[in-house]
Formats: sequence, C-alpha cells, structure tokens
Amino acid sequence: MANPKSKVLPEIINVYLFIMLAHCADVFVVNLMGDSKAFGTNFYGHAVGLLVIFIACMIKKIPAPDIGIVLKPKRIFKGLYRGAIFSLIPIAIVAVICALIYLVTGWERMKLQFLPPNINYSPYGVLGSSITYGFSIIVSVMLKELFFRGYVIKQARRVYSFTDTMIIQTVLYIPIPLINHFKNIAYGLYPALPHYWILMGSIVVFYIFHEALTAIKWGLLRRVSKDIWLVFFDHYIYNFIGFSLFLSQSKISNFDILFKLSAVQIISFVMTLIYYKKKRAEKEKKQLEKKLRKLQDESLEEKELEQRNKRHSQENEEILERFNPDEINRKVENYTSHSRRHHRPSSKAREQDIENINSQKLENYSQDSIDKYVSGYNKQYMHSMGSHHKHSDSQPQKDEKLMDLDELNIDDFYKEYAKEMERQKKENN
Repeated sequence: MANPKSKVLPEIINVYLFIMLAHCADVFVVNLMGDSKAFGTNFYGHAVGLLVIFIACMIKKIPAPDIGIVLKPKRIFKGLYRGAIFSLIPIAIVAVICALIYLVTGWERMKLQFLPPNINYSPYGVLGSSITYGFSIIVSVMLKELFFRGYVIKQARRVYSFTDTMIIQTVLYIPIPLINHFKNIAYGLYPALPHYWILMGSIVVFYIFHEALTAIKWGLLRRVSKDIWLVFFDHYIYNFIGFSLFLSQSKISNFDILFKLSAVQIISFVMTLIYYKKKRAEKEKKQLEKKLRKLQDESLEEKELEQRNKRHSQENEEILERFNPDEINRKVENYTSHSRRHHRPSSKAREQDIENINSQKLENYSQDSIDKYVSGYNKQYMHSMGSHHKHSDSQPQKDEKLMDLDELNIDDFYKEYAKEMERQKKENN
C-alpha cells in the first residue's frame, strides 16, 4: 500500500507552483509595466492565485469550512475584534517606543503620516490610494490565509503531525514576499549604497525572519480559532496600518521599516503564545472533564447494575424462602400434572428427571449439567407441544394451586430449585 505522505505533499506543491507562477508573472511582467503599482500589491497575481485555490478545492471536493471559511456573523465579528487586538496593540507599543526615541535623541522630527505604499502611483490622493490599497490587500491576504493556513494545513494534517504541518506551511510561505525584493535586486531598483550587498543580504535575512515568525504565529492562531477570520483580520490590519503609518517627518528607509515591523511581530508573537497556551489548556481541561463525566457515568451505571442484581437476588431469595422442600416438590408435581393435563406430553425422561430431583440426586447436577438439563427439557417440551397440541378457541385455565408460580420463569425455577436442594444437602451433611 502506497504511503499517503507520498501523495499529499506533491499535491500541495502542485497547487503552490501554480500560485507562484501567477505571482511571479505579476511581479516580473505586469508590475514593471506600472499597471499594478497603483494597487500597492500584486493584485492580479493574487487574484489568479485565489482562483487556483478554489479550483483545487473543487477538484479535491474540500468544503469551504474545511479551509476556514465559516460564514457566520458571530464568528466573523469575533475574528475581527481579536485580530485587531493582536495587530493594533503591538503597533501601538512600537509607535510609543519610537516616539520616545525621537523625543530623546532628536533623530527625527515627529509627524504622524498615513502614506500607503501606492501613494506615489495613485492619482486620487491619500484617501483614494488608501481605498485602493485597502481593497487590493483584501485579495492578497485572503490568498495567503486560504492557501497557507487553510488549504495547506487541511491537506497536510491528514498525514502529518501539527509540528510538521507548521514547518511545511512556513517554508512554503517565506518565498512569497521575497520575490519582490529579488526583482528589485535583479533590476537594480535599489539605490547603490555603500556596502550594497551587505545591506541587501541583511534585508533578505530580516524578511526571512519576519515571514517565518508571522507564518508560525498565524498557524498557531488558525489552530485555536477553528476558522480563517482571526488570522485574516490580524494579517489585514497589520498590512494596512503597519506599512502605511509613519511617525517621522520623512518616510524612513525600508531597512528601518523592517526593524519596526519585526518588533511589532515579536510582540504579537509573544501575545499569540500566551493566547495559544491558554486556549490549549482550556481544551485539555474540557477533555479531562468530559472523560471524568464519562467515568462517573460508567461508575453510576455499574452501581445501578450492582444494585439491580442485588435486588433481584434478594427477590429470588424471598421467593425461595416461601417454599420449603416439600412445598417445592408438591408444586413441581402440580406443575407437571398441569402440563400433562393441558398438553399431554409423553416424556418418560421428564418424569425420571423429576424423580431424580425428588430423591435429591444432586451430585449429577453441576451448573453446566443444570443448564444442559433445562435446555434439553425445553426441546422435549416444545416437541411434545408441537406433536400433541390441538387447536382450541378457549385458552386452558390455570391451576389455582400454581398461581404462586406465575412470575417464575421455568428455567429460573429449576435452577433455583436445584441450588436449594444442594444447599439442603450440605446442611444435612
């Protein structure tokens, strides 16, 4: 039988390659023409990537909730305010630290500015560029979260552990944002600064760190949130504000921005770990409580069964106490005569068995022999009934002397009778 791991990972990589192909086409072809720069992100490539994901889900017959799309207003609203907490609090903390540094050192004159990445390519000013950028990163963020924290995690978790799944989605996620920087380096779009390659290498290293940290963070949040909305809104607000809000008089370099964004994600990652451990602890507590309730229910069932058996045993003892050996012998004879009168069984073996019991030959009746005897008698009795019973519209009247036996099953009666005789025998000895 083929190893399922040998199929899952190639399937994920095949979809990933189509998404990367669309992304690279946008970065290296469309973006250079200037058309997509007005969006501030690779809008066309990401739109095609979304289409690839939906086609892959249709082929694999993966329903929308399995990749995190749960269209419930309560779940969406909960994801919105929790996502805002994980993105806005770290941004605010870093902004306050930067403001204090500017005030103390005088390195930059503070000026709060909101400048989206597409501000220089949009003819509609800050408001128009903000709306365009806000719309375009909806597509970008949805692509990344649906694929990496939706499709990849869903498929990989079928055969891989959670740790291995996190490694897979992190490794696949890192190259996506690096493509733009490789393009800038390849086409010489960065200014020629001293120690150029050292600076470019540092930017690449910081981006690898930044993207790995965010991929792990969003993977953890995806696991505890059970849908896509928490990671989507955290990712969206972080991109929209983190890359657009500035405190300085001038837009500082990409290198400085990366330091700030890395600091924001480190704080957010610590918050995520605390939240993740809390949610996992709550889940484990619920599982333990569920197991405890199950054990308690099983214990109650065992106690009820024990009490029921004890009650039945007491009832049987009470029934046997009403019959002394002579009375039992008389009722057996009466029952036999009653059966013979109404059904006319012709079984000499049955009469011989009754005679053996009356003479207390119990050494031949172990528990197995009693069961065998009762089974044999039932067969003979049913055969006798089938051979001699005549149809009658009127039901045979019960012998009033046998009314005390109405609630006794014949099998149970003979077993209890045999045990009573054995007890009598031991007392006599």
